[in-house]
Amino acid sequence: MILICNSLATQSFKQCFSPASTIVGNRLTRTLVLNLYPNPLIKFIPSDNMCQVLDGKLSTAFILLNSPANGNLQLPPTNPGISFTYKFNKNITISYAFPDLASYDQTLDATFGGYNLLLDNDIQVTGSVADVFHTRSNQTSCFSSVRFTYSLPDNWYAFEVQPVFCSVSAFSVFFEYQIGGVWKRVPVLPIEPTNPFIKMNDYSAGNTAFLGVKRYVLDSASATESAKYSAAQKAAVLAMMNAFMADSTVQMRLSLDYLVQTVTASITAVAEYTFSDNALKCHDTMVTRSGVNENGLIYKTGFMTVMPCLEIPATDPRYAFAQAVKQNTASVFTKVLIKNGSTVYQYNLTTNLVEFSQIPIVMYTIPQQDTRTLIDSEAAANLKIQFFAEFLDSTGKRVFDLNTAPIDLTRTCVDKRILHIRDRSNEVVAWIKNTVPRCKAKAVVNATMRYMAIIFEDGRYKVNELYQLVNLNDYALPIIPIVHNCSHSQLDKATCESVRENNMKVGVRSNVKYYMESASEFSELHFVVFDTSRGVWAATYIIFGVTGAFLVGVVVFLFIQKNRE
Repeated sequence: MILICNSLATQSFKQCFSPASTIVGNRLTRTLVLNLYPNPLIKFIPSDNMCQVLDGKLSTAFILLNSPANGNLQLPPTNPGISFTYKFNKNITISYAFPDLASYDQTLDATFGGYNLLLDNDIQVTGSVADVFHTRSNQTSCFSSVRFTYSLPDNWYAFEVQPVFCSVSAFSVFFEYQIGGVWKRVPVLPIEPTNPFIKMNDYSAGNTAFLGVKRYVLDSASATESAKYSAAQKAAVLAMMNAFMADSTVQMRLSLDYLVQTVTASITAVAEYTFSDNALKCHDTMVTRSGVNENGLIYKTGFMTVMPCLEIPATDPRYAFAQAVKQNTASVFTKVLIKNGSTVYQYNLTTNLVEFSQIPIVMYTIPQQDTRTLIDSEAAANLKIQFFAEFLDSTGKRVFDLNTAPIDLTRTCVDKRILHIRDRSNEVVAWIKNTVPRCKAKAVVNATMRYMAIIFEDGRYKVNELYQLVNLNDYALPIIPIVHNCSHSQLDKATCESVRENNMKVGVRSNVKYYMESASEFSELHFVVFDTSRGVWAATYIIFGVTGAFLVGVVVFLFIQKNRE
């Protein structure tokens, strides 16, 4: 124990803590936390202050509250108090756990609070806090999963949840959406048994128990036409629907309000992701892979499944709108969201229905800064990507939505790829490997590689997979020789040779795109060089074999120069 003789010691120590300190309660965990913040003006306090003297000393604390219903409360009620270590000029967290929920609930109406400290078990310091509040419950505590779903043109919206045990009885339901950083609330009433969208375990007139509800539904017609909703509530519902129609990626969360004595508590759950739901289920087979490379974002999907999906015979009344979607669609607005923790990247692309339905690859051009961050960052692990497609009519109104659940994003380890095509048998691929730590350990692919050409002919896209190579193991090599005689092609020999010869024509080359794919790589080639010379490229390969990656930059320069010519 340090003896402090100064009679002003207690007064001096009161200057150590900020008046903005808080007391925060959490009913789910039955805890109350005193957050003691250091005085932001500590450096301006005269040098005779004692704040630094007791740094690191074991001390005790009592949390003080004033409750209108229960009077003055001290926590814990008796000695020895809450043990903590005093730290000079640092945040100090002091936590008290209540023995039961009834004891915690006595503090819910408290609006004034403070603390009584015994620093080094010798110097007594008292003070007040700026705020006393109780945190909202969170998704982790009350739900194991939450997703927001919607359907066009049915025009219903829902939260699908998996509830876990929470001390909740009667509650009110709100859908909340974020616009410009502000959360707006929309009331949601139990749906009636006559509602056409009702399912088992829906929040309804006959099912209002928290653990029994797996879906909370807001149906446009019921909400805007029902006499149960006031004019103000109907306006709020329409505002949310309009906001969502303008942007299907708007952030959504579910909020349940309930009373604890005289205080309103809330369970707030942010949707893990938004998912379009419709009877066609087109999205079930859409996505195969997606990846990002140094050129931009490549999103590979099963787009070819979309047209058959929309061509379901209209004799089935459930799918009667399929033909209407095709007839009314003037353009398709697609976008992707990539989530890296709390950081979200969004990129957009507008196309037409033919392109959307027939091209198996979509390239989104993204800023170089974003590209390098997504590819190089060691912290950018477990990236998730989600795809959205909005079918728009000639006025820009959405007539149909299609999206996927979030999937893992593949990041390339190749910084450059260049393909040299000859009219005969041999091709050469040059590549430069990324040197970031996560790529250095990646030495072998051992997977199938593919090249595809996409040619725009007579208003339609024609996809030709020229050939595929198996067991490409030497991923570490800077240059790879490829022998092509159409025996590796998915096409028959005659068709393959015809396609390849056609792609060599000068008038066609501008419409040809080549892509390379493996288990861990999927990218458009940076440069595709067409020529009929053989000796120069045979010599180039020999040079690469001798000098390896040292001359990659030189050959890349030659590729670029030749491509420009």
